[in-house]
Amino acid sequence: MKLLLENWRKYLKEEAPRPYTVPHPPEWIEHFGKKLIHGSFNVTDHEVGHVAPGPFTKFDDSRTGSHTAGDPSGVGGGKYNLDSLFGPMFGNDKENLLNAAHIESLGGKYILTAKINGKFAKMSINDLRSYFPQTLEDGTDVSGAMTKSVKEFKQWLINQGYDGIWWHSPGLTNKAGLSALTSNALSVFSAAKNAEITAYRNLETGEIEWEKGQ
Repeated sequence: MKLLLENWRKYLKEEAPRPYTVPHPPEWIEHFGKKLIHGSFNVTDHEVGHVAPGPFTKFDDSRTGSHTAGDPSGVGGGKYNLDSLFGPMFGNDKENLLNAAHIESLGGKYILTAKINGKFAKMSINDLRSYFPQTLEDGTDVSGAMTKSVKEFKQWLINQGYDGIWWHSPGLTNKAGLSALTSNALSVFSAAKNAEITAYRNLETGEIEWEKGQ
């Protein structure tokens, strides 16, 4: 216990995140969680947008992160993406989501409109990265320990009654100077349960190809 506390004090004194080679212990996951959450909110039939490479009418939780992180043929090229591990991401700001540069980075061909329900923890993506630092070498994830820790953190959030995360960082920009998608977005742990697709539109033609009830 003494060694754990000494390591913890050393970690808190550091100014910049560093890669970890071993997973965080459960007590750290809980401590980080309490520091990362800046409130929560509940939503009912909250309308959001989701950019996808193809059309579909239901989410499959078994595919979480596959397009952006786990699938070598996806836009992530098989590399680790912190936010992808929490579930599909939905944009609260559709105008920002439909920025051409964002659509290209996501490999988007369609925009899905969905209604979200559930309880969400309010967090900053930068805070998350500080506690769960990502390490890439030549575009490949070498931080397997943090991948495991992020998944355990997700389970801790679920155990606290949360259905997802509201990424809230007003003014946050990406490397290109654009408003970052994670400045105002939702990650849904179980989109199959908490996200209902109501329509999808072809981004190339602009046509709504499917709408629920039509």
